[in-house]
Amino acid sequence: MSGPTKKGLAVALLASVLCTGVALAQPRGGTSAKDTTIRPPTPFDQPGPPSFFNLLGIALIVGLCVGAAVIPSKRGHQD
Repeated sequence: MSGPTKKGLAVALLASVLCTGVALAQPRGGTSAKDTTIRPPTPFDQPGPPSFFNLLGIALIVGLCVGAAVIPSKRGHQD
């Protein structure tokens, strides 16, 4: 272990490049008061009530389920 190895130098170079990229992403000159103002989020447009076709589809599905439930089961003489 007399000195740095090629692998160690490559890792150090890669780390310095990655840290430089992070440092360049930082704002310069500090932050102003305008940047630190906290504002509430703006709400999105509220969706309207369900459309007629949605309600019709729900009624159809519920009607099919109820219809299948009230069909009498065929019971044979071997039950």
